[in-house]
Amino acid sequence: MKIFITGGTGFLGKYVTSMLLERGHELYILSRKSLADYQGQHYIEGDLSSLDVLKNGQDLQKISDCELIIHLGAFYKINANYRELFLNNVVGTQNLLNLANKLPKLSKICMVSSIAVLGLDVDHLSETELPYSDQFNDAYSQTKYESEKVFREFDFKNNIQKIIVRPGIIVGDSKTGYKEKIDGPYYFIDSFRRFSYLIKKVKYLPLPVDLNTSLPIIPVDHCAKRVVQLVEFNTNEKMICAHLISDSTPLIKDLLDDLKQNLSLNVTFVPISSFTGLDYFLNLLKIPKELIFFMFSKKSYDNHFIKKNDLDVCHSDYQDYKTSLFK
Repeated sequence: MKIFITGGTGFLGKYVTSMLLERGHELYILSRKSLADYQGQHYIEGDLSSLDVLKNGQDLQKISDCELIIHLGAFYKINANYRELFLNNVVGTQNLLNLANKLPKLSKICMVSSIAVLGLDVDHLSETELPYSDQFNDAYSQTKYESEKVFREFDFKNNIQKIIVRPGIIVGDSKTGYKEKIDGPYYFIDSFRRFSYLIKKVKYLPLPVDLNTSLPIIPVDHCAKRVVQLVEFNTNEKMICAHLISDSTPLIKDLLDDLKQNLSLNVTFVPISSFTGLDYFLNLLKIPKELIFFMFSKKSYDNHFIKKNDLDVCHSDYQDYKTSLFK
């Protein structure tokens, strides 16, 4: 199958493209820079934030035979400003959809959204809907919600199947631990590693967490396998949506216990909601204040679509890959 991919050079995108190539697909990958084609990978120069997307108009002919689009392209930074995120995530999705409407052989389009679309005023995220919300923890969550809404409401000329995947917090490779940047739980892991010599001198350490909060994480390779499963899955449903979260996710307590063991710490973590000097504490550890929400979150998420359709060939249990988090 010929597939057009945005975000194919990103962290998750590299895993997805590698798996698709192994399965014999021919890929056309959108890139902001001119890159040489290589073994089934054709690079198309362009920019999602541009109305035309493609830098060279004649490249439209190159992707005209594509039957599937996988939209991985997005800007992610937990504390980025709304304007930059809106331009890349919402406008970028809108521009891609208009381009997709010009592809005569297109039959499927997959958007990689996020469980972050769940707003502050909603407690549970179902795979069957996008619940209305106008309150969000951060600008990234808001723009992912808005971009998914644009995707859902877009009217294609032809009968195009829409596939939405909502990954949880993507962590490093389940075997090697490979990651591209400090994010999510790595803020804590990295900070505690850097300051372990100080932490070893104290008996108690207050932390702004709820120990019973669940972390909806998934290793990047497991996430990529499930994306590939979904885009190759044949169904007559006009729209499908699936959450990509590990089958067994850790509580914050589990992560902290494993962190203590890994760093040989004897400290007792004391969970508290807030304390004087919290901002100073977060700045010292270089932890974005936006992450505090996830340390207390009681949000819940469906995780049924892949299992009920017998697609889950990739078991993802925290106990099986937790050592990779600390590599």
